[in-house]
Amino acid sequence: ALEWEKASRGVDGRVYPWGNQFEPSFCNMRESHQGRHMPTVVGTYPEDMSPYGVFDVVGNVLNWTSTFDSEADRTRALCGASYSGSATGVKLYDRISAPESFRYSAYGMRLACSY
Repeated sequence: ALEWEKASRGVDGRVYPWGNQFEPSFCNMRESHQGRHMPTVVGTYPEDMSPYGVFDVVGNVLNWTSTFDSEADRTRALCGASYSGSATGVKLYDRISAPESFRYSAYGMRLACSY
């Protein structure tokens, strides 16, 4: 979860990938557009790109992480925000947790590698 936050916020600790002021048209979430809310193709919202070039960190789907919020309950941290989320839950420092066996269309994962 900490690696995800760093990759999303950059060194200046911004609230959103584009800065500190929220703009719904910059990401795929509930207030972005009218009609049915669905995931979009990666990169559809170019403003929703972190300083490190990571797309869709505020919209599209929440990202599972390997971080346990509670090992006893087997809950893991999810970071980011989803296409069905509202403006109150899209700050890059926010996260939620869910049982690792839970499935929901707004939860996804991001593949990454270390160099």
